[in-house]
Amino acid sequence: MSTKAKPPEPQERAYGSRSHAPLLKQILGSRTVKAVVIGCILLLALGCAVSFFAYPHADPDVVEVSGRIEADETHIVAATGTRVTEVLVDEGEKVTKGQLLVTLDSDNLEKKIKGAGGMLSQANKAKSEANRQVAVVQKDINEARKKGNGFWSRVFTSPEGRAKKAEAYKREMLKAKMMSFQASSAAAQAQSAISSGKNKISYFKLTSPIDGIVAVRSVSVGEIVGKGNVLLTLVDPKSAYMRAFAEEKDLSKFNIGSEADVYLGGDDKPFKGTVTAIDARPSFTPQNVYFKTDRLRQSFGLKIALDNSSGEAKPGVRADAKIKVIDRHEH
Repeated sequence: MSTKAKPPEPQERAYGSRSHAPLLKQILGSRTVKAVVIGCILLLALGCAVSFFAYPHADPDVVEVSGRIEADETHIVAATGTRVTEVLVDEGEKVTKGQLLVTLDSDNLEKKIKGAGGMLSQANKAKSEANRQVAVVQKDINEARKKGNGFWSRVFTSPEGRAKKAEAYKREMLKAKMMSFQASSAAAQAQSAISSGKNKISYFKLTSPIDGIVAVRSVSVGEIVGKGNVLLTLVDPKSAYMRAFAEEKDLSKFNIGSEADVYLGGDDKPFKGTVTAIDARPSFTPQNVYFKTDRLRQSFGLKIALDNSSGEAKPGVRADAKIKVIDRHEH
């Protein structure tokens, strides 16, 4: 008698009857998995700690801005077109008020001054001669008047003769005085040319109007420069200030006159400063701003005056500042 064997149950049905709980329990109970989980938790905690200490929350009592140190510039320019004969300073050198910085070729001007000096000498000689002639004529007139008042003069001379003589003296006197006037005018013109030339000599010997530092040297000896060309740029370190930029959303937090601490290039020692100017228009902004997110990124330029009596804050140095927020309860 034969019996038919039962077909085997489908594989998935056989496995489907088993529970996964023991396997999951076995996996979670593994020491390796425990170590991985603990490690992940520790790494997450370390990351949070680093983030907290490395990137601390902004101080609500200050507005932080960045920028650089700048200073008022003084330009030394050529007053006329000529050639550079000497440059006595270089970039970075300290200069004092009145110190000679640059000399320009003044040969043409000096020749004109010398020529005017010769004209003055000739005019003075002509003036002296004309004045001598005036004195001679005046003497002749006085003698003629003295003789004309005598008895015998009236007897032997006619009124017509005396009138002609007087007219001749008058013409001589007028001529002598005209020569004196012309000589005096020529002397005055020559003297004016000399004075003007000597005043212009200062245009060829350029001195420093301030105590400061040579920031830029733009010329070399032998160069031909034109009228108005900048030869040197000077800066006064004591006039140094910080040029910074603040976001538009922070502008309501401070005013002109707000105090600030300025830090140079990572230095921990701050300079005391005061906000002295705020730009009326934003910088680094497109002409047309349509989106709110773009408007919030607008930056406004600031000027923060420094107490830089020591001269440590030099133009061009990177700087950061913390501007003290206004206490609205005080206003």
